[in-house]
Amino acid sequence: MANHVSSDLASYVLDLLRNWWFRAFAFLSLISTAITFYVLFRPGFLLPKAVPIVTSLLALLISPYDVYKRQQARIRELLKENALLKEPRKTSLADLISELDENLGKASAPTMDQCAASGGIYVRPSTERWKAVRNVIQLDAQLRDRLARTYEEVDRWRSIVDSGVKPAMGSPDLDRIVARLRTQVPGLLEELRKLQGA
Repeated sequence: MANHVSSDLASYVLDLLRNWWFRAFAFLSLISTAITFYVLFRPGFLLPKAVPIVTSLLALLISPYDVYKRQQARIRELLKENALLKEPRKTSLADLISELDENLGKASAPTMDQCAASGGIYVRPSTERWKAVRNVIQLDAQLRDRLARTYEEVDRWRSIVDSGVKPAMGSPDLDRIVARLRTQVPGLLEELRKLQGA
C-alpha cells in the first residue's frame, strides 16, 4: 500500500514539474518576444529582475490546477471504460439467467404430451447460452464451479432425451437429475440476479 502511494505521489510530482517547466518556459518565451519588439520603441529598456521569479511563481500556481484537470479527465475516461466493460457481463448474466430459468421450468415439468399415441416425450433442456459465455463471463471460482456442475447435470439430462427415451418407458436417471436441478437452480438464480443488479 505504501509503495503504491509513493509511486502515485512520485508520478504526480513529475507530472507537475513537467507542466511547470513547460508553462514557465512558455511564459518567459512570450515575454522575451514581447521585449524584443518593445525595445525597438524604447531603447535601453531593461527587463526587471523580478520578472523571471514572478513568471515561475505564476507557472507554479497554474500547473497544479492544470494537472488536476487532466487527472479528472483521465478518471472520467476510466469510469467510462469500466462502465463499458460491465455491459457485456450484464448481458451475459441476463442470457444465463434466462436459460437457467427456462431449464428450471422444464425440470418442474419434464414431459410434454406431444400426442396421445406416443405417450408424450421428455422436454429437451438448453445449454447453448452457458457454452457461449462460460469462458468469458467474470464470476468468482465457487459460483463458476457450481454452475459448471449444474450444467453437467443438464448435459446428462439432454443426452438422455437425445437417446430417444420416452416417458412411457421411464428414466430413473432423468427423474433424479431433474429433482436435483429443482433444488439447485433456484439458489443459483438468486445469486446471479444479485450480481446482475450490482
